[in-house]
Amino acid sequence: AGAVYNSDIDVAAPMNESEILSRFGTAQYWIHFLSTTLTFSTVDEVLASDQTPSKIYKDLLSTKCGRVSSNSLKLNPSGRGSDFFESAVVNPDVVLLDLV
Repeated sequence: AGAVYNSDIDVAAPMNESEILSRFGTAQYWIHFLSTTLTFSTVDEVLASDQTPSKIYKDLLSTKCGRVSSNSLKLNPSGRGSDFFESAVVNPDVVLLDLV
């Protein structure tokens, strides 16, 4: 679809704020904002969850434009299974439409 995956580094290694802003500050989309404990349904909730010392999420182009996607918005009844992983595999067209 013409997107560029901007993460050719070890994604498990923590980055400092300047590295994050340098690599991702101008990204048009933040796809799959993840949290291990919370689900987010609005960009404001993502901004409120920012635990970086300087609260840099607000400085990212993707959050300024409201283009943040979460794969945990729709969960199964147990709250453990993400619909993204359960149905997107057979319905990629639906996922791509959500990103346009």
